[in-house]
Amino acid sequence: MCVAARECGTSDYLLVVKHLETLSPEELAELAAQRQATKEERREQKQAQAANKAAALASPYSVVIDCAFGELMVRFCSCTRPLPSAPAMTSLTAQGTGENKSLMQQFAICYASNARAAVPARLCFTGLGGDLAERYDRYSGTDKWPVVRSGGSYLDVFAERRQSLVYLTADSPHELAELRADDVYIIGGIVDRNKHKGVTLKKAEQEGIRHARLPLQANMRLTGSAVLTVNQVLDILLAWLELRDWRAACERAVPPRKRAAEGEAERLGRKARRSGKSAAAAAAGREADVPAPQEDDDDGEEEEEAAEQDAE
Repeated sequence: MCVAARECGTSDYLLVVKHLETLSPEELAELAAQRQATKEERREQKQAQAANKAAALASPYSVVIDCAFGELMVRFCSCTRPLPSAPAMTSLTAQGTGENKSLMQQFAICYASNARAAVPARLCFTGLGGDLAERYDRYSGTDKWPVVRSGGSYLDVFAERRQSLVYLTADSPHELAELRADDVYIIGGIVDRNKHKGVTLKKAEQEGIRHARLPLQANMRLTGSAVLTVNQVLDILLAWLELRDWRAACERAVPPRKRAAEGEAERLGRKARRSGKSAAAAAAGREADVPAPQEDDDDGEEEEEAAEQDAE
């Protein structure tokens, strides 16, 4: 009785005690059994998460988040338009570092999703440097994350597996059919906001590595303004590893508010045909170039809290 009361806030203490006093011995016994079952369930969940964390580094599936764009975002905000004054420079640079802050939050969600996944991946953060690296190191719990962290390029981390590298980019003409254990999949760590179009495809081509786009076009439609974040792209990959079905993976990983309704999808299709583009291209947009989270991303705070709890 006292234990149950202590777990409530101070203002509710007397109410809890009064309620417990009204229960029969059988009801109290049932309540105690429920509490014990809940404790055991939480213990099992923690054990499962711990096992997943340990298994992640040994996973045959590798996913890289390319963090080498961190300074690009800062430089872009500082240098792509005339700056009338020093305060303007400060504002634009802050916008770039703000994008790095948003990206770091997405990294935390990626880690938490991978820790909970039925089939976790070997998660690698490469190209960490500058402001983004400082944010990564300051973020609570990152020193305990079972991930590969490197300031070097994925070309160095996977030097002996260069032929296995596959950069995921919406601009690629090649559609990804399945995830293979002998390949390494790269997600561009960019908070895009449509400012860095084509940069991931260009990078893959310059480095001479393979590239592919997620098969979203045949499996779902996004609203015209919807874009996917780094963690949402990873969630699709993790869902596919469990379900082995792209449509089911998209339905699980992409928030409903970002999916176009049937009428909206038809409207986008007609608009795309008129402009000479495929309906899928108009609806899906830039799915794997990892654009920015939308302003109405109301589930972001809950996911971030879950990430911080798992990082402890």
